[in-house]
Amino acid sequence: MRHSVYEMDAKFRYPLDPQPRIFPFLEDAPWQPGDAETTVIAAKLLRRVWSDAWSPSLPVLIVTGPRHGVLTADDRDTIWRRWGVPVYEFLTDRSDAVVAWECDAHEGLHVREPGPNAEVRECGCGITGPMIVTGVDVEAAAA
Repeated sequence: MRHSVYEMDAKFRYPLDPQPRIFPFLEDAPWQPGDAETTVIAAKLLRRVWSDAWSPSLPVLIVTGPRHGVLTADDRDTIWRRWGVPVYEFLTDRSDAVVAWECDAHEGLHVREPGPNAEVRECGCGITGPMIVTGVDVEAAAA
């Protein structure tokens, strides 16, 4: 593996404090989570771990972007229905720097630098700034 997602960028923050032991599964390699408490996984590798062997009990961080694939609404719904844990998306650029991230409000991705797909708005988390609005609300979808 080139490097783990939490080494990619200073903006990366796990949504829980204290941060649990994380298994970063970002490359096409054997699945070996060991004693990790949660998973950071590339979107393109999700279906490789959807089995009885993967049983997340904490939020799952999904890395998306040019090298890591796309997270779909169906992917989010599957994780929520099967394991009852939320998903947090972290969008990366070609160099694996985190350029946008999802907060607890699940109203979209907070963007570091505004671009053509971002709109300035107030998020349910209280932050006003550029966001990519995804329209995905895991908790509402599960209700």
